[in-house]
Amino acid sequence: MKFALAISLAAALSLPMSSCGQPEPHPLLDGPPAKTAEMQALGHWLGEWDVELRFGAHDAEATTGTYYIRMAPDGRWLLSDFHSTANGEVFWGQEAITFDSTKGKFFSTWKDSLEATQLTALSTYDAETPTLTAIARDSQERNTIGTTIFPDSNHWSYQMDVLNDDGTRDGVMWVAAIRK
Repeated sequence: MKFALAISLAAALSLPMSSCGQPEPHPLLDGPPAKTAEMQALGHWLGEWDVELRFGAHDAEATTGTYYIRMAPDGRWLLSDFHSTANGEVFWGQEAITFDSTKGKFFSTWKDSLEATQLTALSTYDAETPTLTAIARDSQERNTIGTTIFPDSNHWSYQMDVLNDDGTRDGVMWVAAIRK
């Protein structure tokens, strides 16, 4: 039984070629359709992305990485995996995003290799601008705002700011992404 499961899993994760020589859809990236209109609104985010990441200052040296975003098998969650190097160290992160109909907002949780804790956020999506805005508290108990802007289906950018008591913001992270 375990052997059959291992064979099935290996087959599901392989990238077979179709008869015309083109890759078949990847089961981890080409998941099921979104189940709700709210999750469909984020459907343009699915796929594989080349990213440039900066920490601390907008003009800080950039590091590059890859971001994979897919729909969970139930069609109600976006799942992401991020891989990069930051300050010479391997940097990875994972995120899960869903729509909480009781709050009328997106709920997300992010965990990465830099922090011992996870970051949870409530977000709103504005389809007119198209912008996803997340409010959270970081591991240092600071209020943060994360803004993801989707100018078109092949690009997105993210900025995370700490919200200071006097209403000013300090940028702490910037990401620019281009679809692979």
